[in-house]
Amino acid sequence: MERVRDVLSRPGTHALDLCCGTGDVFLELEARSGKPCWKRLLPPMLVEARRKIATRSSRSTLFEADALSLPLRNASLDLVTVAFAS
Repeated sequence: MERVRDVLSRPGTHALDLCCGTGDVFLELEARSGKPCWKRLLPPMLVEARRKIATRSSRSTLFEADALSLPLRNASLDLVTVAFAS
């Protein structure tokens, strides 16, 4: 998280955690930035991530999509993380 601290501290930052597993990096991004994040999920981890995030005060959006065709506007993100993709 230290590498992305400067980006997360900027006002209006939009982050995406791509292929995020059960949501640990996603929740850390949100906690450190204090801003909503997006998360691209892959089943069956979707169920676990939704459960985990529901237990915390998350303002962010969870969605499932093809990583090569995300339902986001071009140039709408300031940060994209990928921690657990294979």
